Amino acid sequence: MQGTVSALRLQARDHRRVNVFLDGAFAFGLAKVLAARLRVGQVLTGDEIAGLQRLEQEEASFRQAVGLIARRPRSAQELRKALTRREIAPEVQEAVLRRLGEQGLLDDQAFAAAWVDNRRAFRPRSRVALRAEMRRKGIDRSTIDAALAEWDETAAAMEAGRRAARRWQALPEREFLQKLMGSLNRRGFDYETSSTVAHRLWQETTLT
Repeated sequence: MQGTVSALRLQARDHRRVNVFLDGAFAFGLAKVLAARLRVGQVLTGDEIAGLQRLEQEEASFRQAVGLIARRPRSAQELRKALTRREIAPEVQEAVLRRLGEQGLLDDQAFAAAWVDNRRAFRPRSRVALRAEMRRKGIDRSTIDAALAEWDETAAAMEAGRRAARRWQALPEREFLQKLMGSLNRRGFDYETSSTVAHRLWQETTLT
């Protein structure tokens, strides 16, 4: 395909996109930012058209990725998998991820730090559990180590335990300890931490 640009018209339903006409006939649509490179009367070769269409795919994929990040923070691996499910070509994925990184929208270090902060505030769990979660997100070991550098295992277990203990505060000591230790174990805390925290929280309960 090649031809001369005969018209550039904003799409009626989406003013962020432009319909490109070659030699009097509709040829393809482009994002407005890409169509700004064109002018009526410009002659486009087949290679130039193919290049514009590749950039159009990158732009559309970039917008999809930004939309995913807007819903919640994501790691590079999560975004790559999401784009793969949308059948985006690997070379386009890499261009999108690179652009996101350049604009500060994709940063696995920031993602890992935010993940740990979120867990600390809302769903405390063990260091081991957090490591497993972040590994599944594709975060590398050194980034995980940095994010967990100031993690306080006992403080996290106490916070998780206090939330769970409210449900069992009327139980006898043995049942209280069993249930609370089981809850902490399911969050990845080891026996020693779970036992220490459960006994400490039982003492708090008896003093209130």
